[in-house]
Amino acid sequence: MTNTSPIPAEFLIKSSRNQKLNFSNAVMPEDRDNSKSQASLKVGHPMVTRLGNRITVDKPHLILQPHESCAVDVTVECITEETMHEEIEVMVQDSSSLFVQVHGEIQKPKVYVSRNTVELGKIYAGVKEVIEYDSGKNKTQALELVNYGNLPVKFKWEERNEKGKIVAAFEPSEGIIPPKSKARITFEMTVYYGEPIDELFMCDVEDLELPLGFEVKADAFGLNVVYLTAEE
Repeated sequence: MTNTSPIPAEFLIKSSRNQKLNFSNAVMPEDRDNSKSQASLKVGHPMVTRLGNRITVDKPHLILQPHESCAVDVTVECITEETMHEEIEVMVQDSSSLFVQVHGEIQKPKVYVSRNTVELGKIYAGVKEVIEYDSGKNKTQALELVNYGNLPVKFKWEERNEKGKIVAAFEPSEGIIPPKSKARITFEMTVYYGEPIDELFMCDVEDLELPLGFEVKADAFGLNVVYLTAEE
């Protein structure tokens, strides 16, 4: 913002939908009774969009000297998906208001794991099982992270290293998937006990409300030892 006039200029920045706030009734943040005032009269109170996203400005009230300039940052706190069309009003003391249009497409990450369950059938304790996309006996169980949204997504798998029970790793274990793209995941697992396996593996995706995951099912067999005795 720039004051091009030869005299000081005072500004108030608010939502254009807030018709109550003006210079005569504005409650400044430093006022002692600020907490008791109506939200619509508080200078700097967040502007709420129609679907609940919040717009704030870092300098809602300022005075600029003649020919002085100042940068004002506008921040949107994205809470829910929305096609946003808002208008910010810059009130000028003893002059006409200025208006700034704020438009945006607020979206959430949209990503899923290609399968909910991995069926490994018969496996053996202490033997590593590998699931790769295009090779090995388990390739039909291959895993992909699919980003079908318009935002890049950052992911990180929760690997397991439980001594004497299970070790599991992913490659890549973390990364960023571009919009409308897939990431092929190699999964390795070694169990150290013999019994039916039913394990859940989770993947944290940034800004996703709940983690993703898949289930591994298998019949694990332990070491069988046969003793032979020689007849004398």
